[in-house]
Amino acid sequence: RRVNTTMRTLGLKEKKYTSVHVRSHYPTTIIGNIAARQLNISFKELDMEREIEFKGAMKDHLMDVTTNAFNCDSILNPRPANITPTIYICSDSNELVNHFVTHGLHVQGRKTPIVPVAHQNKTAKLLHLEIDADDHAHL
Repeated sequence: RRVNTTMRTLGLKEKKYTSVHVRSHYPTTIIGNIAARQLNISFKELDMEREIEFKGAMKDHLMDVTTNAFNCDSILNPRPANITPTIYICSDSNELVNHFVTHGLHVQGRKTPIVPVAHQNKTAKLLHLEIDADDHAHL
């Protein structure tokens, strides 16, 4: 129900949009190494929730990951040049979402950037919920 409510609120129609969710605070080796280099610390010293910043190599990496996701969509779901895809973007990085909403997304095969039409624009830090075996949520 919540998914359908959110889709309705954002104006999304089933099978008529492309979406990408970028987890910038997820401790992958690539993200961790980039963050550690930027802070001049070791990977083991890194606190992923606190220290990820949308700048430099981290910004470049997250933008590349996001752009790649939409380039894959343009290959798998080709559209005529006059049809603009409906794009939904979300991330635990508000800066990433705001960047693409402000500047658009350069997708293969298109001359002008596509601006995501749906997004969850949050200004506060987004928290991750962990669900335990008994379906209880914990921050």
